[in-house]
Amino acid sequence: MQVTPLPAAATGTAKPQQKKALTVLYFIDGKNNLSSMARHSFNSLDKVGSDDNVNIVAELGLMKEDVVRGLVTTGASTSSFENRGNVDMGSPQSVQDFVEWGMRTYPAEKTVLVLWNHGAGFKGILTDDEAGSICQNKDLAAALERAQQNTGQKLDVINFNACLMNQAEVAYEYRNVAKYMVGSEEVEAGLRIPIPGLFGTTPQHKVIEDCQQAYQKGRDLSAEELAQLFVYESKHQFGASLFTPTQAAVDLSQAEGIRNACEDFAGKMLTAIGQDASLVDVLRKDIKQAQHYANIEAHIEPYVDYRDLGDFAKVVAKDDRFPADVRQAAETIKQHLGNAVVAEHHAVTNGMVGRSMEGSTGLSAYLPTDYGFDREGKSPVEGVPVGGTHGYENTTWAGGSNNSNWEKMLKSIAKDDDLLGRYPKLSRSMMSFGQISRFYGYEFALDAAAGATAAAGLNWYPLMSFPYLLPIPGVVAVAAGAVGAALRTHSGVSKIVEGIRRDDSPTANRRHLIVDGAIDTAIGVGTALTCGALLTGTMNPALQVVSQGVLALALGRIAVNTGKAIVNSHQNRNRTVDEKLAAAATYKPALPPPQAAPPAAPPTAQPQPQQAIAA
Repeated sequence: MQVTPLPAAATGTAKPQQKKALTVLYFIDGKNNLSSMARHSFNSLDKVGSDDNVNIVAELGLMKEDVVRGLVTTGASTSSFENRGNVDMGSPQSVQDFVEWGMRTYPAEKTVLVLWNHGAGFKGILTDDEAGSICQNKDLAAALERAQQNTGQKLDVINFNACLMNQAEVAYEYRNVAKYMVGSEEVEAGLRIPIPGLFGTTPQHKVIEDCQQAYQKGRDLSAEELAQLFVYESKHQFGASLFTPTQAAVDLSQAEGIRNACEDFAGKMLTAIGQDASLVDVLRKDIKQAQHYANIEAHIEPYVDYRDLGDFAKVVAKDDRFPADVRQAAETIKQHLGNAVVAEHHAVTNGMVGRSMEGSTGLSAYLPTDYGFDREGKSPVEGVPVGGTHGYENTTWAGGSNNSNWEKMLKSIAKDDDLLGRYPKLSRSMMSFGQISRFYGYEFALDAAAGATAAAGLNWYPLMSFPYLLPIPGVVAVAAGAVGAALRTHSGVSKIVEGIRRDDSPTANRRHLIVDGAIDTAIGVGTALTCGALLTGTMNPALQVVSQGVLALALGRIAVNTGKAIVNSHQNRNRTVDEKLAAAATYKPALPPPQAAPPAAPPTAQPQPQQAIAA
């Protein structure tokens, strides 16, 4: 069935309201596999509701339901909302129409736009499975520019409540439509079922409460402070390391400077490579050292090649194999990022996959080592089309037909050595198997602790992978558990290495990584021993003690982390808005001050001829 957006002239029946201090526009696209999560996130808004100073305006779309829009009030249902019919929520025109309608009907001194859905970085945002559509960033930015021209008002903040959107390429695309951008470099998580007190597991409702309290006390909020509050509440939400392990606010007026610095860096890098071809392999290795995202147990193109731009610049700036001008250009990138990122937080480890986030500085970039070689297909996460060059050359950052230095640099290091990238179905199977096997590692450590002596004596177990619920034999499950134990051990060792390597991270964070890695390693080794004994039928009392220790470590860590989260949540509840903003102002990216890069080789003492300098 073909779905088309309503024309922009269809502005709805609501009459314009009196101008307030703030309007927050929520475009909640649940017309995909996030439908139930979208409902929970909307419900968190009506627990707060609009007041005399703040308008909460939402457009909500769910699978197999008409799209509705209206003013959110406390305890209100969508039954009072305007019915929009079967609107394509993956269309830039739909977003433009909503923004124009919201600004005109609920005018305010400042306006925040929250886009809620899947995010794919430079690939786009807002998928509509019924229409088979996704908003390309370039098209959506153009639509928002038209909304700005038609209303005469620029967005103060654009907040991407979606995965992977805090990217330099994305910031550059939206640099003219908003003053600040807020989003995550990493994948964000959500709940399919509501948990009391967590609402929609997003910090948006807390930001609304903060704004309402500030305005009630006569405290105005700048656009920068609004952006910082999103980062603050993200950091202090319950389960932040799982739901939003990274979050940053970016001054979009600095986006041009970041791109210019990256272009200068890439140009110097291309010159260096032209003079010394061996630097290609050096650059590839440095790229692989940088913090990267969507880090699950299998390869998903292009997300696994989203790497932190600041961390990449730090790695290159320290690498004396590059000429001094290249390393100095990397320092300049760091400087521009430090100016742009006004608040940044990252969990020490990602609660979803247990990997380190310590290299995060606020903005990622597309930094592949096999650019242009991956095959056509769809992402196994949300079905976003991927493959080929992912359309990267069409982004404004890449310069389109002008071929930016950055894109030329990416092409210069391309190498077709990505096995999993060539076989997306295999990648998806490995991802699912890795997640399931991690679960079974704990499951059979529990069985061993309870007295099981052999895999053959175990019952059949359900395959815990949505949407499948298939019973599998115990012996197969235990074998999967052994694989999961190996993956757990690998991630544990990786965290220990990261804790040692990150010499620019706070000591407490490095200690956290090492301790957490040691626990993961112990759990992995203990589970491997347990599963091996169950498979071979050699389980004995000593190994049962080992399995009990595995469970104790796992449960103990959960208890400690939960306790910390409860204390943090309680402390945050009593803080004023000014206290929160004072704290958020200190959330600076982990970017050491720029330093002059030393020359690659000692300078010679030979006299240099004078040269004319052009005026």
